[in-house]
Amino acid sequence: MGQGYVYRSASNGCNINCYSSVIDGNVSVLPQGTGIASTWNKNLIFQSGIMISDESMAIQYNYKNKSIDYKTGASSVINIARDPRWGRVPETYGECPILTGEIAVAFNKGIMGYAHLEDTELEYGIYKVIPVMRHFVDYDGPDDGRFNFNAIISDDDLRTTYLPVWKKLIDEKAIVGVMSSISAVNGIPSAANKYLLNDVLRNEWNFTGYVISDCDPMGDIQKSFHYTATLEQAVAISVSSGNDINCGEEFKLLHKAISYGFVN
Repeated sequence: MGQGYVYRSASNGCNINCYSSVIDGNVSVLPQGTGIASTWNKNLIFQSGIMISDESMAIQYNYKNKSIDYKTGASSVINIARDPRWGRVPETYGECPILTGEIAVAFNKGIMGYAHLEDTELEYGIYKVIPVMRHFVDYDGPDDGRFNFNAIISDDDLRTTYLPVWKKLIDEKAIVGVMSSISAVNGIPSAANKYLLNDVLRNEWNFTGYVISDCDPMGDIQKSFHYTATLEQAVAISVSSGNDINCGEEFKLLHKAISYGFVN
């Protein structure tokens, strides 16, 4: 259900922000997203989420390095599949926003610690494992590289195709972490998109969780999209646009960005 990448998202090794991609190994194996979506079985998917969180916690308890506490997992790719030439289509739940939303809610509730799919509150009032959903709000297409992909999306298409699954997760209390995308929407890099991350996600939908960037996007803001002149400006605009955590090393430049007056 994720990629082969395990890392500490906090540069100082802080336990709070450490997380993996929920591909623990030596445990149960599930189909990729399109295979799961093909079941059309929300209860089965809910139970799959429970199984993944149980096994993830069991491995954590037996992990040889007890200083790393992985309680957050890079969860499903809930981007809408629009073109079969995109290499990560098999990770998605397909091209239907409604089906994608139903499956994402079921899967997340199983991971998070809900006792039953129809419940509206966690069984013990605490999260079992926190799923981080990817990638807000689009990701890539059949271009020559994902690091400079610019999705041209009309407002109608954005509201009826790409955003509904995210809103459903918030309404159903089935999301805590959001990963901002590497790509851009209508010329604005997703990690620097204040309209999507703050105006829509937080202010319009009342999202109270956190936003983490995809890995190393600040360099793309500057070099691939030429949206800022310097990397320090890219870091500053990422923070001010709504990214709370950086997957990568770029937030180390915040001290310089502050000293230059780019952010306070």
